[in-house]
Amino acid sequence: YIRKDMSSHDVDCLPLFKLNREPILVSSFFDEANVDWNGLLQGTLGFDIESQPNFVKGGWNPPSLLQLSTSLQSFVFRLSYLSAHTLHILRSLVESPAVVKVGCGIKDDLKNLARGFWPDLQPEAFVDLQHVVKPYGVRRTGLASLCAMFLGWKLSKAEQLTNWGQARLTQDQIRYAAADACVSVLVWRECCNELPGCGTSWAVPRSVLL
Repeated sequence: YIRKDMSSHDVDCLPLFKLNREPILVSSFFDEANVDWNGLLQGTLGFDIESQPNFVKGGWNPPSLLQLSTSLQSFVFRLSYLSAHTLHILRSLVESPAVVKVGCGIKDDLKNLARGFWPDLQPEAFVDLQHVVKPYGVRRTGLASLCAMFLGWKLSKAEQLTNWGQARLTQDQIRYAAADACVSVLVWRECCNELPGCGTSWAVPRSVLL
């Protein structure tokens, strides 16, 4: 049975999603040395970005964070704080056809990454959860809705419009950012379990034209 919609009241009654691990913030040369790059190359990665809120019509801010999550670890990268070497590795992951990345509404995220950091970015092996569930008549395809319908948890959005560019991020901000990437992996796993052929005969990872 695939749930196609859920009222706001029902979502509010669900238990709040909590990370089962402490996310790793990467914002310095010393942090970069502790990243488990081999772990990020194994399995499927949850993918998300956060940008500084913009309240001016037509305004734009480059991404502040890039989040990647495996089934065991969650990393939050502060893009403007990273070395050229680490930025190159991250771009290689985004462009690698061998590493599957899963997110929600990813094309806009990738466009922002390209505009802010890598103008000739060529993303490969991405799965957009919104495209996965739409053929089944799912009406609400935002990540918070998918988390509620597929996982039975309420995904907090309390930190969404906070200052992602401030010098020191709060723990709540770091956990919020990591949660979005982690939930993407979990929802994808449920899709593969519940939707016949998902990830094999259809909804397969593909390149994204920007």
